[in-house]
Amino acid sequence: MGLEIRSLGSHKKRVTLETNGLFQFKHTSPVRFQDLDAGGHVHHSVALCFFEEAREAYWASVVGSSWNGEAKYVIAELDVKYHQKILYPMTIVVGVRTSEIGRKHLVMEYEGKAEEGDLLISGNTILVMFDYKREISIRVPEDVKTSITDWENL
Repeated sequence: MGLEIRSLGSHKKRVTLETNGLFQFKHTSPVRFQDLDAGGHVHHSVALCFFEEAREAYWASVVGSSWNGEAKYVIAELDVKYHQKILYPMTIVVGVRTSEIGRKHLVMEYEGKAEEGDLLISGNTILVMFDYKREISIRVPEDVKTSITDWENL
């Protein structure tokens, strides 16, 4: 059975969160030697790993015990922008926030900076809540919405 993600058309109910441009949640990841490509800088695909690690840390910390374990999410869309080279042995500080909660989806934003504050990478993902047992998209659970809006001070 194939996975089908339908368009997130504007007719769907969604809540855009006012984040004031701040990333309250931050996750630190070291650049590993194995992350480098032939050009001597971090391979472009590693940015996705930095975002993934930060997103999982955000979910564990922000949603935490209210995460029911029954449903998860799938990545329906992602976007990455590369602002500067990432080199070894840098440490990347990734800010993560939820900027929108829809009926069945969330938009998460990421900003990866060097410890000195230089912007290196940025991006966003659209997460669609998904019940893997039934193989269908589902509504964002109310407890997940509450945990996120409380964390983001909304």
